[in-house]
Amino acid sequence: SRTIGDVEVRVADWDMGGAFTVGVLAPVIVIDRKLVRALDERHLRAIVWHEQAHVARRDGLTLVALRLWQCLFPAPGAGTAMERWKAGCELECDQHAAAKLGDATPVAEALIAVERLQSDAGTSTQAALPYAALGIHAGGLLESRVLALIDSKPVPARPQRLANDLAAVALVTIGVAAVAMAWPGDVVHHAVEHGLETLFVDPTG
Repeated sequence: SRTIGDVEVRVADWDMGGAFTVGVLAPVIVIDRKLVRALDERHLRAIVWHEQAHVARRDGLTLVALRLWQCLFPAPGAGTAMERWKAGCELECDQHAAAKLGDATPVAEALIAVERLQSDAGTSTQAALPYAALGIHAGGLLESRVLALIDSKPVPARPQRLANDLAAVALVTIGVAAVAMAWPGDVVHHAVEHGLETLFVDPTG
C-alpha cells in the first residue's frame, strides 16, 4: 500500500490501467500499478480523490442495496435507473476531485488517460470489477463527464457536500413495501418503476 494525496490506497498488478473502490462496510481503494507508472502525481491524486469520494458517499453500500432491489423487485426500468445512479455519483465524485485539486482540468485529463490506457490494452475496468465495486471508467459517458468538468467552477471540497443515496433507497423501499402489503399484484410493479424513476433522474438530460 501507499499514500497518494493523503489517501491510503492498495497498489495491485491488475494490468488493466484502472482504479476502483471495493467493499461495503470497510471500502478499500485499489489502483493498478500500470496506472501509477503512467500518470504523474497530480493526475494520480485526481483519481484517488475521485475514489475517496465514493468511500465518503458509501456508494458501495448503496450499490449493494440497489442490486438487492433489482432481485427483490424486478421491474421495467430498474436497469436504466441503476445506470442513471452510477452516472450521477460519478459526476459528483469527479466534482469532488476537482474541488480537492482546485482545478477540474487534471480530473478530465486523468479520465481521458485511463480510457486511453484501457483502450490500448483492450480491457475494461467496469467489466472486470468485483460485485460491490465502483471504478474509474467513463466509457460512453466520457464526453459528458469531461464537458461537465470543463464547464464547472470547483468550490472548496467539504465532506458534507458528498450526498449519500442510501437513505433515499431505504425510503423508497419502505414505501414500496407498504404498497405491496396494501395492494398486491401489478400495482407493486408500477410502484417500483415509479419509485426508481423518481429516485434517479438522468444526470445527462
